[in-house]
Amino acid sequence: MYKVVFVGSNPSQRSQSVVPFWHDARSSKILCKWIQRVQEEDQTVLFESLHYINVSNSPTPGNRPLTASEIQACLNPLANKLFGYGGIVPDKIVALGKTAEKALTL
Repeated sequence: MYKVVFVGSNPSQRSQSVVPFWHDARSSKILCKWIQRVQEEDQTVLFESLHYINVSNSPTPGNRPLTASEIQACLNPLANKLFGYGGIVPDKIVALGKTAEKALTL
């Protein structure tokens, strides 16, 4: 069983909430379909828990990608969410997009 964290960039300006992958957001619907498909295609993949976080909790003007300095400013809070005291401590981390990949690589 896996504890999996999906990491996105930041909330869309269109999102009704800053909650990562808000249930009405397009990204959330796509991600849920992917997870469902994995579970349907491979019954041996068992999830203990699924977590959804963003690099930043703030939307950007025009939904532009986060800048390098914005990503850098989010690294400590991101690390604390993942591995800090009371953090998730996941078995698997999935970066959803280039911004998340860059933050997790740093």
